[in-house]
Amino acid sequence: MFLYTIKLFLESFINKGKIEGELKKNKDHDELFICATGPSAKKFLENHEIASRKCDIIMMNDTIIFSKERVFEIKPSHYILFDSLYFRENVKCNNQNKRSLFLQKKMHEMMECVNWPLTLIIPDWASFDISNNNIRLEHVNTFVLKRGKIRWFLYNYNKAIPVMNNVVQVALYYGVLKKYNKVWLIGNEYDFWKSVTVSTDGNPYITYEHAFETNDLLEKWYLSEDEQCIAHGKSLVSGLLCRISETLDGYFDIAEYAQKNDTVIYNLSEGTVIDAFPIRKYESVKGD
Repeated sequence: MFLYTIKLFLESFINKGKIEGELKKNKDHDELFICATGPSAKKFLENHEIASRKCDIIMMNDTIIFSKERVFEIKPSHYILFDSLYFRENVKCNNQNKRSLFLQKKMHEMMECVNWPLTLIIPDWASFDISNNNIRLEHVNTFVLKRGKIRWFLYNYNKAIPVMNNVVQVALYYGVLKKYNKVWLIGNEYDFWKSVTVSTDGNPYITYEHAFETNDLLEKWYLSEDEQCIAHGKSLVSGLLCRISETLDGYFDIAEYAQKNDTVIYNLSEGTVIDAFPIRKYESVKGD
């Protein structure tokens, strides 16, 4: 394992190219708001003014497509895309291709309209062609490493990441990597496991509400074919719940990394089930 890690580390330096120096840019503020897409984010933003606070703000994925007006009002300093559907490198030949092409087209249209300085965070394997000079790209590595003392060194040089189960965890890693003193997390309840059920064709699915979808539609999330193969001979529902459990555990990996880097993470998401970070009401800690 150690030799394999060293091999990957050396390869990353040989091929580092596009990520060399990107993350050396100093952050503008000491605090970071991560705005996820759970329903509580909408309520939080309606009741609190964060755009005027001296902090950096990350928004993510399809928020700008579903709620362009809200994003352009807040003018986040950062935007993160980490789902392969947003990039042309996504070459899967399946029924998600149409959705992928739609998202790629719409995302480029939205980003070309951005009229303020914005750092766009994407995976190290991805590219994003953009002519808008307001957009600055930063790449985050996708090499997950959970064991070995060397991991702390690799995390701090963007050569490994503690966990990468969802885009929120990548945003949290970014906040710690950039050495923000304080990170505020909103809209990350992660409670959709409550709605797990099985359809008439035998597939498990969950429903969840996206904070910024104007039509308030609930989306279905089925296990992929690969995940169904892994769960072969077992309950597909147990496979889905295992995936959710692994994601919840992953937040503790982020919390451990944050503690080592003296970054405090507050979870302000109302109704959250993520207990890796202190859960607080914004009013009780905003003056800290």
